[in-house]
Amino acid sequence: MDQRLLFVTQTVDRQDGVLGFVVRWLEEFVAQNVKLTVFARILKKEDLPPDVRGIEIGKPKIRRILKLWWYSIKYRQEYDSVLVHMTPEILVLGWPVWFLLRKKVYLWYIHPKVSRWLKIGSLLCQKIFTATENSISLQTSKKTVVGHGIDTEVFKPVIEDKNQPVVLYVGRISPIKHVESLVEFLGKYHQTYPSDNWIFSLVGSYRGHEDYFESIKKRAAELGIGDRMIQHEPVEHSLLPEVFSAACVSLHATPTGSLDKVVLESLACGTPVIAVGKDYLALRGVMDMNNPRSLEDLHALLMNPKIDIEARQGIIDKHDLKRLISVLVPNLSK
Repeated sequence: MDQRLLFVTQTVDRQDGVLGFVVRWLEEFVAQNVKLTVFARILKKEDLPPDVRGIEIGKPKIRRILKLWWYSIKYRQEYDSVLVHMTPEILVLGWPVWFLLRKKVYLWYIHPKVSRWLKIGSLLCQKIFTATENSISLQTSKKTVVGHGIDTEVFKPVIEDKNQPVVLYVGRISPIKHVESLVEFLGKYHQTYPSDNWIFSLVGSYRGHEDYFESIKKRAAELGIGDRMIQHEPVEHSLLPEVFSAACVSLHATPTGSLDKVVLESLACGTPVIAVGKDYLALRGVMDMNNPRSLEDLHALLMNPKIDIEARQGIIDKHDLKRLISVLVPNLSK
């Protein structure tokens, strides 16, 4: 093995609807000759690649930090650097031990929120890896833009005939995702093309945002599209390619500069996206929801659904998983 890495994450579970992709990250690190040790709050050992040591450090905070310190010291001979995935708090709390052990520490982070943990963590780590220039709002010279890591061997067109005109949303149903904007957009579409037969499929949980979801359903009913909106619970990550492939178009309204992974996964499956945000518009297969022609674009996609091969190729070229890991590996020793 060329490198030895401690990877610290929240969940290692192939069936997890949000973090199931982490398993493929681990597999690709191993495929690129990285010796891995993995710490996670929740860890299914059967989902680890062969010969990878995995430690479940649990959820209770004090016990979790004590186990993090203990196992970091116990297995100190098995890693040279640490990559903390999406949890700057863990980076800050684990850093004193890793500093004493003379281990280089890195962070992967994509989120618009700049927490105090992120601010402190940015001072302690070697680099912060992120997908785009706007994927984090913190201004720091340590930000290293590396693109996303979409497994295009999994996220690919798996349904050739889109038999039902489905408009798709995948993600949490919460105010930060601006799902109400999608309902308003589809309400305008219904007024312009009232005879079209389509459904709006929302795949995601509204747990913790029940009142928000009720307000969305009420507004959809007012706009005359209440009977077209169907909510589904999150599906395991491995089933998402089929969900994306079956849809004619995906919608996304989060007004941040970051590239949300679900947009890239939809494009990798050949399903076009109508979105908000200038970074999305640079991608092949993405149309602007704020463009006056957006209703016409949606109508064309529903009337003549097709697999967008160029959109998929754009993801392969710039956001493929193998490409991402090949960029991360040499950077984890600098």
